[in-house]
Amino acid sequence: MQLDRRRFAALMMGLPIAFAQFSRNPTAALAEPADTPESVVETLHDLLLSVMKRASRIGPRERYDILLPELNAIFDYPRMCRVIVGSAWGAAAEQDREGLVAAFSAMSAATYASRFKAFDHERFEIQGTRPGPRDLVLVDTRIVLSDGTAVAITYVLRKQESRWWIVDVLLDRGISELAVRRSEYNAILKESGILGLTATLREKSESLLSEG
Repeated sequence: MQLDRRRFAALMMGLPIAFAQFSRNPTAALAEPADTPESVVETLHDLLLSVMKRASRIGPRERYDILLPELNAIFDYPRMCRVIVGSAWGAAAEQDREGLVAAFSAMSAATYASRFKAFDHERFEIQGTRPGPRDLVLVDTRIVLSDGTAVAITYVLRKQESRWWIVDVLLDRGISELAVRRSEYNAILKESGILGLTATLREKSESLLSEG
């Protein structure tokens, strides 16, 4: 799989973000709780490389089944969804919030499953960790493509319930995935609310997995 810098960055920025007050389902997480922000990011990198190396032998739905529970153990999707939805979150019923989070996490896994179809000797490198605002921690990394081109990716993490979770992803240390998603979904939320956004995300997930 030969990916240019822009396309690989687009794939990585397909990662979601989250913000939540309802409790998580502990059965969804397969990975053991990570002790440090770096170990969370390393777990993500190992997962992506593993799927990329197997991608040519398994279909998108099989890749999705591998990715979904593991990503749920790495990303704080509820927190991300609350930030994306904004003020509408507080007015929504708990079951509607949970439905949105499930659809959002499924869309994330489906995005990876549909796009990472092969491995071309890409590698991930952690370059350092630095403090962020409001008790956040930033882990600076880069993805080095087979031609030597590097893409800078910064993961934003926050500790909750004795665990570190990824809550945002920054491209080139500046473009926030959280902000991109909020802008992208704003029109849908205004027109159709949380239920409309949930339905849209579910349709997107199915479309991605059907592409093969």
